[in-house]
Amino acid sequence: VASDGLSSLLQYTVKSELAYGTLLCWGSNVLGMQQEPCVFRVVPAEPPDAPENCTFRNHPNETFSVICEAGYNGGLKQEFVAEVIDMRTRRLLLNITEPTTPYFQLVGLAGETSFVVRIYAKNSKGRSAKKIMRGYTDRDSTERHIAPVMGQPSANNFSDVPIAQILGCVVGVLAGVSS
Repeated sequence: VASDGLSSLLQYTVKSELAYGTLLCWGSNVLGMQQEPCVFRVVPAEPPDAPENCTFRNHPNETFSVICEAGYNGGLKQEFVAEVIDMRTRRLLLNITEPTTPYFQLVGLAGETSFVVRIYAKNSKGRSAKKIMRGYTDRDSTERHIAPVMGQPSANNFSDVPIAQILGCVVGVLAGVSS
């Protein structure tokens, strides 16, 4: 412990698993001893938690933004990654790393593109679980849509959402014409 006037500094280095736990400190001055100690919990660093509460914003000119809240950082500096993958070709379209906040600008997605956005946090201990969002752009790129998807992408949830909606419209029109 090093003291300098009104402050004291303790440098604590964990040298074994047994050194994790709780450190307590008390201060005293001319008024007396501190009654309730300060409490410091020393825990091992770990991979971060996944970003939470991700929301999507639609912007003009083939641009989306995805905004999330950061989860627990695992006790270390973390950064955030968004990977945008074409659902048809499975090709990586964008790979964006943000050093401080989980805010991503997804720019230049062409019309008639169905895609998956995988969002995760990482630190020097590893990666978080991925948050998966699915979206698509229409032919003229003026209509863009995105939605959260539960779990990891699989063959079952790579279906092309716009085609199902278009087929529904065609069936509805044909039913109206035939009546």
